[in-house]
Amino acid sequence: LSPNQGNNLNQWFAPRPQNGYGFFWPTQSLVDNFERTSAGVVDPRLDYSVGRSGQSFFGVPFDASWSGTGYVSKKHLQPLTEIPTTTKGDGNLNFQAIRYADVLLIDAEASNEAGNSANALKALNQVRKRARESYLYDTSLPNSGTVPTGLLPDVTATDQSQLRDAIRRERRSELALEFQRFFDITRYGQAYAQQALADRPNFNYSRNRFYPIPQSERDTNKGL
Repeated sequence: LSPNQGNNLNQWFAPRPQNGYGFFWPTQSLVDNFERTSAGVVDPRLDYSVGRSGQSFFGVPFDASWSGTGYVSKKHLQPLTEIPTTTKGDGNLNFQAIRYADVLLIDAEASNEAGNSANALKALNQVRKRARESYLYDTSLPNSGTVPTGLLPDVTATDQSQLRDAIRRERRSELALEFQRFFDITRYGQAYAQQALADRPNFNYSRNRFYPIPQSERDTNKGL
């Protein structure tokens, strides 16, 4: 790390037309994870996280040809008005190692696994409440000032399996594109990983779960 160098994720993740390399494409599976109301109103976190057709991308029309999936990550990026092409690899956004929503979702997950559904629901629904109430404060959202009917209602399930699924889905939406997904899939176990990565025919859970032990370590410790 250098005090003279900022956050260079702009360079890696911005699309080519905005002087980036265009890595880190969101998938259709991620986009579909964000909840919608019966009237079609989508969880506002989708457009905070993902660039997609029909929506502005930092003030310019989004073009689906910018990525192979039709989507681009918006997190960790700054518009060219803030970081011009001459300094695109030197942004001034602070990287967030952890934030409060993550703490709440860790609490929800641990509480549910310990059989305390009441505390799990309390923590989970704090995250959902903040997300849906974006409509009360973000004037860029359509029809802002009122939370759309049926948007991100409180979860009420107390069955451990159902609540586990709800917490996992919430983590994926809330922490989308924040480098948590790999560790979540690893922690959730083989059945979840195989379902989540069903479109990857070469994925092998047993082989991919852990990094191999370096040969130098095996040579040093014959008991490995």
